[in-house]
Amino acid sequence: MDILVLEDETAIRRTIAAALRSCGHDIAAVETGLDAVAYVDAHRPDLVVLDLNLPVMDGWEFLQVFRKRPGCADVPVVVVTAERGVSASKLGAQAFLGKPFDLEELLATVEALLLEPGVDAQKGASLHEFGSQHRP
Repeated sequence: MDILVLEDETAIRRTIAAALRSCGHDIAAVETGLDAVAYVDAHRPDLVVLDLNLPVMDGWEFLQVFRKRPGCADVPVVVVTAERGVSASKLGAQAFLGKPFDLEELLATVEALLLEPGVDAQKGASLHEFGSQHRP
């Protein structure tokens, strides 16, 4: 599966990308929302891992633009951010992990969404919110 990782912190971006590659996914890892828009103009990812606090174009803006692109309205999005007080459902995201996050939980969330993209990763329960994730 093709996964777009949008994260401005190099170490986190590389860690997420390497972990997803080890699971057999093709990864495009970018640093800014503008880079991500350029990518989705040429490719349709199967899933997006998205930080919200980004330079140039933040994750909020990217998601609005992304959802309007042909074929992207229903692409699953996993928000991974340190930002507090965010509602994943208002963003149109299927899962929400707070930083710091557990890498195994992220991988399990991604795999669940790729298997059943129309279902929230939390098996129909509320979206994953801050405070309920496991700390590394």
